[in-house]
Amino acid sequence: MTEIIVFLSGKGNNWAYVKKLVNDFKWDKVIIVTDDFRNEMLDLKSDAEIISINPELSLVDMADDLKDKLEGEINGIEVALNFVSGRGKEHMALVSAVLKLGLAVRFIALKPGGVEEI
Repeated sequence: MTEIIVFLSGKGNNWAYVKKLVNDFKWDKVIIVTDDFRNEMLDLKSDAEIISINPELSLVDMADDLKDKLEGEINGIEVALNFVSGRGKEHMALVSAVLKLGLAVRFIALKPGGVEEI
């Protein structure tokens, strides 16, 4: 299908949604960006790559850090994103990082019968 990056808040909010999104559909690669890594996140998808960010960084520094961490991780020219979990600051940093890498973005959401681009 494609590669997907999801943001997952360490607070556990929306974990069931993210788990269904990453586990129930065929993705070429899953990258989970989180502000508070915990071992339970590995239950979401065993082969997912987990990228931890420091929520105390400024927005600009967080975007630069994410860009550095994502460099070379996406094989295609576009990536699917989902932001059901997390805060606006992290979402902005991730979109900035992905766009600075020259990637196209598709926003993906769950719907009753599968996933849908929004």
